[in-house]
Amino acid sequence: MHCAPDEQSHFTDVIIDLVKENFVPPAAPIAIGGNKATSRAFIAGFGAHWGATDLQNHVNHPTAAVQLFTVLRGVFSITVTDGKTRQLHAGDVVSLEDITPCKGHIIVVGDKPWFLLFAR
Repeated sequence: MHCAPDEQSHFTDVIIDLVKENFVPPAAPIAIGGNKATSRAFIAGFGAHWGATDLQNHVNHPTAAVQLFTVLRGVFSITVTDGKTRQLHAGDVVSLEDITPCKGHIIVVGDKPWFLLFAR
């Protein structure tokens, strides 16, 4: 997700090129891409239906920092301010870049708790 000059959030699909590297010799090379420095990584848990009230009341929020997250468990939706919604599942990776002054997004968790791995 990114923030446009109009301070609205939008989805953009990105393809990351992978290049084979000798990551852990003597093991065979592996494909690596999207290499970014991080200063903090953490797991976050959200209860079932977290954010449903925000969606009903149209309460958007920007992300706290430019960060990546990977869905570890659960199903949820993200609605950006241009009105588009995507549903995410375990294994999906999202780059959050809609920091202030962007108007942000709304996340709604499904029927079961949801867990993410964040990297900032």
